[in-house]
Parts: sequence; structure tokens; C-alpha cells
Amino acid sequence: MTYPPQQGPPAPYLPPPPPAKQPKWKLAGIGCGGLLVLLVVLGVVGAIVGPAKDTAASRPIPAPTQPVASITSASTSPDPTTTPTPTPTASVKPAVVKAGTLPNLVGKGLQAAQDAAQAAGFFLLKSHDALGTGRHQILDRDWKVCSQTPAPGGRALSSTVDLGAVKTGEDCPGSKPAAPKGDTITYVLTGSHADVQYGQAGSSAEGHVPMTVTKTLGHPLYYSITAQLNGGGKVTCEIKVNGKVISRATASGGYNIAMCEISQDFLTGDWTDTNGG
Repeated sequence: MTYPPQQGPPAPYLPPPPPAKQPKWKLAGIGCGGLLVLLVVLGVVGAIVGPAKDTAASRPIPAPTQPVASITSASTSPDPTTTPTPTPTASVKPAVVKAGTLPNLVGKGLQAAQDAAQAAGFFLLKSHDALGTGRHQILDRDWKVCSQTPAPGGRALSSTVDLGAVKTGEDCPGSKPAAPKGDTITYVLTGSHADVQYGQAGSSAEGHVPMTVTKTLGHPLYYSITAQLNGGGKVTCEIKVNGKVISRATASGGYNIAMCEISQDFLTGDWTDTNGG
């Protein structure tokens, strides 16, 4: 083989020398160090990988979420075995009752009493014969009030006011008028029901059976009382002056009339029976 002039023949091949053996303590050091490094590396990897695995493994699996509509439906569906609670109804407020003050009407004329009651706001009015004879109060101005129901005071304006009345000039039942001063005249009726009229000359009042009415004697010289039966029975009339009977009369059956009349003598002042019997 020919070689270039600048390069001589290659050096002969020699095999590499065998590696030198390390001391046993160096191998042991390298082994401990490598083990330490390996543990550190594994610790770092565990710190990174371990928590992630632990977190994923310890995280609870969420239960499937129900739709809101289905939950509401299930919670509001009535139990077929339970009686539903009735819905409370609105309470009704009681009607307001208007009240007023009813005045005292006893002693007034019937017409004046009705006017006073209406002025106070009471418009439900009625009247009746206080003597119980069933007479109708056709002309209110000819009657006077003896009783009233309800009594005076605070009352509901819707109350019905009932007035018991007698004819003007008659005494209310149960009344006890003071004894008149001076001479007196007394009209007395007993017996069956009759139509009664009595009074002094020029006047006439209506009465009932039985009746006892005492009045003061005035200047008129004539007094009378008539009682006409209503188809039967018996009736007696009397006229007294200062307690003394001056005239007495009796009628019986049908529509007969009992009449008592007295008159005074102008000269002597004595009272006499003018038409008794």
C-alpha cells in the first residue's frame, strides 16, 4: 500500500485498557447518594401526583340533580289520604246600628209627641187606645199620650215607638190626679161597654166603662154624662157634687142610653137632678 508523503503509516491498533476498579467505599457512597436522590425525586413526584390522586379519590360523587319543576310538583302534590284544609273565608263585619236619644213623650198631645219623636230621628211610630177600648186615633190633636214604649233614653233609630193615648180631657189609666181645690164634680160609670160622652155645658169628652173622673166645678150651671150600650148589657151613670150623688141613671139591653144631668139653681146655688131616672 502506498501512503501520501505527508502521512506515514498508521499506528498499530491497540485494544483499550480495562477500566480501573473503583474502591468499594466509593461504590457504596454512590449507591447511597443515588438512593437519596431517588427518594427525593419520588417524594417530589408523590407531592405532585399524590394530592391530585387523593383529592380526586376523596371527592364525593354528586347525586343526580332533579329538575326544579319535578321537585315542586312532588312537594305540593296533596296526599290522597289527607283531608285538605278548607280555605278560611273573610269575616263579615256586623252592620252598624245607628242610635239616637228618644225624648219623654208622656203628657204631650199625640200630634206633638209624634213630631218630637221624628225630630229626634225616630220615624217608626204607632199609637193605641190606652184605655183598652180599641178606639182609633183618627185626629191626633184630640188625643194625649199616657205611655210610651220604649222608655226615654238612648235607643236604636230603627226602634218602633208605641204611644198609648187617651182623648183630651180623659184621665190616663192608673193616674191619681190631685184632689181639686174647692167644689168638685165627679162622673161615675159602671157596667157593660158603652159609648160615653161627658162634660160641662158647651164641651164634650169621651170616656169608657168603668170610669171615675173628678174635676173642679167651674162657672157653668149644667153638667151631663151619657152612656149608650152596644147591643146589650147594662150600664149605670152617676154625677156627684162634692161627693154627693145628684143624678143617677141605668140602661139595659140593645142600644139604650143611660143619661145623668145636673143643673144649679141660679138663686140658691143648689144642684138638682135635671134628667135622672
